[in-house]
Formats: sequence, C-alpha cells, structure tokens
Amino acid sequence: MYDVGIFASRHFSEVRIISVGNLSVGGTGKTPMVEYLIRKGLDMHVSLAVLSRGYGRTTKGVRIASPVDTAQDLGDESFGYYAQFGERIRVVVAERRVEGMTAIRAHFPDVRVVILDDAFQHRALKPDYSLLLTPFHLPFWKDYLLPAGRLREARSGFRRADALILTKCPHAQDVRESDGWKTLTEMEHLCAATSVRYGDIISMQGKTKSQVIAVAGLADNRPFFSFLEANYSVVACFSFPDHKRYQATDLEEVVQLAVAREAMIVTTFKDAVKLKDLPIFQTISWGYVPIETYFLAGEEEFLKNVTPFLNPSTESFDHP
Repeated sequence: MYDVGIFASRHFSEVRIISVGNLSVGGTGKTPMVEYLIRKGLDMHVSLAVLSRGYGRTTKGVRIASPVDTAQDLGDESFGYYAQFGERIRVVVAERRVEGMTAIRAHFPDVRVVILDDAFQHRALKPDYSLLLTPFHLPFWKDYLLPAGRLREARSGFRRADALILTKCPHAQDVRESDGWKTLTEMEHLCAATSVRYGDIISMQGKTKSQVIAVAGLADNRPFFSFLEANYSVVACFSFPDHKRYQATDLEEVVQLAVAREAMIVTTFKDAVKLKDLPIFQTISWGYVPIETYFLAGEEEFLKNVTPFLNPSTESFDHP
C-alpha cells in the first residue's frame, strides 16, 4: 500500500534521517553499524538522536532515555546506546516511529540527525538515506521469505535502499574476490563490505581469569563463541535467544559451573547491560567483550555519500 501510494510516508524536513535495517529477521550487525554512525557523527560534533522501537522492553509508547532507565525500560539495544554514549546523544524508543520523531522535535529541537535503528520495514516514516545490511554467510538474494527462510519481506525490497552493506565478512580473505561482493556490485547501488572486530575482555566484577564461560543472547551467537574459542580457554558456551530477558534461574547452571571451575563468565555488551543488575552476578567474576564494525571495502565512497546526511549544514534545514 505504501508502494502504490494508498498509505503515505511522513517526512520531517527539519532533520536528516538515516535508516539502518535489513530484509531478514536479524543477525545482520545493525547495532555495530548504528554505533559506527554515532561515532562518526560525534566526531563531526553533530547533535544526533537514535530512534528505535525498543524491542523487548516492558514499557509502552514514547520513552526518552534518562539516567533512571534500565534495559527493561528501553530494550537492550537502545539501553546499550545510552549506556555507551550517555548524554552526548539522545535515545528515544517508540513503537510508532512518527510519534518518536515528533517527540524528538518537541523535546530536542537542536537535534539535526536521527538514526533509525531497524526501520527498513517501518514505512510510516520516510528516511533521507537508507542502509540495507545483509550478512556474508546468507545474503538476501540467497534467502527466502519466512517460514522457508529468514526474510521478512521480498528480495525486491532492496531497491528502496541507498546503500547495500555486506556484513560479517571473513576478514582473512579479500572480500572483493568473493561471489557475494560480485553479486552485490551488480545491483547498481552503492556497496560496501564490513566485518566485526572484538576487543579485550572488560571486567565488570572480579579479576580476569584464564578460563572463561561464554554467555550470549544474540540473533546469531556462533561468531561470538568462535572468537572466544579461538582466543581463550573456553569451558562451555551457553546460548540464549536474541533479546533474552534474563532471570536468575536462567543462569544458575552458568554461575555454578563458573564457581566450580574457577572460571570467568564472558558475554557481549548487549547482554552485559541486562546481567549487571542481577544479584546472582554481584559476587562472581564476569565481564564482556566489546564489538565494533569496520570496513573491508567501500568505506571511502560510503562516507562520501552518507556524510551530507550525517553532517548536514544548518542552512539546509527548513525550520518550522
């Protein structure tokens, strides 16, 4: 109905809106890409906000992140943005993105750029620039609609994007020689390829230990587990669903094993923001591994195209 004009998308001319999304149900690396854009925007001294649905939160309607909020109030990913960047950015969650944008304009008139997290299918709000992410191991042109595959809309939806990003690429090879990159470049869109970089373990409680127990609740936990197994002595891996709302009972076995083996529990930042308030995690050694995205191909051209939207001149805005 949006395609044929029965429904109209709302456009906010006072700000520049960058959408980060995908065609599949998850696991494409949207969160690290949003964080990449945030860092670039902050480097340019841009006043920006992140707007998302706030998936997995217990609250409803529009909510503006504040120091009293938790992951349950905002959703794990949105709370993660606020926990990392604090008051340097604005974080707003809303099921209806148009209502969220209206709140941003009302409360933060200085905001000039809004990054939409996971909004490629949210057609009620029209972005100025749209990034479509697709994973190297299962790109959208090899995938199928649910329930046969993981696509939540038809492959042809990629045409709405301004840039196509091949994510989670194996950094050990030249991605430009891969079949995936060759297929991507045939689609007549701006193309780029990224991978993820893991940092050192950051301790949240206790000392870092030689043996670790991996805990993750991502759309795809396998890359995280593979990284830990390649770099640490892993006792066991505990896999949970994406956006898992942890309870103490979910982690009793994990904690018992950590105590018995004198091991450190290691998780992702996305999970850490939910685990840190559990009493069961107050007396054991645990930490998280930071993850960030970096480009293997196409970064210079990508930045050339996205910068006018990420760092617009104030003169270009139509003020209300």
